[in-house]
Amino acid sequence: MNKSVLLVLLSFLMSGCLLTRDQIQNQEERQVIQQQVGDLQKQRADNQAQLDEIEATQRSTMGRVEVLEKTMNDIKALEEDKNKQEQDVLNQKFVAYEQALKNLESQLISLNAEIEQMKAREVKVNKVKAEPVPKGNFGAGEYFFSKKQYDKAIENYDKYRKLNPNGRRFSTATYKMGLSFKELGMKEEAKVFFKEVISKFPKTAEAKKSQSVMSKL
Repeated sequence: MNKSVLLVLLSFLMSGCLLTRDQIQNQEERQVIQQQVGDLQKQRADNQAQLDEIEATQRSTMGRVEVLEKTMNDIKALEEDKNKQEQDVLNQKFVAYEQALKNLESQLISLNAEIEQMKAREVKVNKVKAEPVPKGNFGAGEYFFSKKQYDKAIENYDKYRKLNPNGRRFSTATYKMGLSFKELGMKEEAKVFFKEVISKFPKTAEAKKSQSVMSKL
């Protein structure tokens, strides 16, 4: 075999080996591409499933929103009707309250007038209180008797009687005690002192007065 034949054979063998390697490499690349395509298809399917789920949730949500909007519109309509009725009632109440306010204002004016009168009376009372009470039990009794403060008058007349059992004003103090009890509505107590004046001082003017008052009790 000559050199040329050998060269031809070697070239043929080498080209056969190279072709096989290219085929293998192409086959591996196709497998990788197919795997990637499969992964992409699976991911796309998952994404589509998620998208379908989101769309379903969105449709459900939109349905709920529509129901809520309808409900809100119904409520709004009811409230408008109710507000109209309530407004009529409020107007009637307002008129009634306005009248009541006018009545209260009238009452307030009357109360203010009464307060002013009470203040005026209080000033007079304070002036009376400011007057000095006479010294001595009999004088104090006379003072309180003139002011119609009969309880204090009785107290001072009684003190005078105890301190002056033989005093020249004993009969007058006793008679005035009877009158004070009479003015307080204590008729039985008043009779006791009138009888005492009549029995102890029968010839005095106080005895005659006591007899006259007792006849009317």
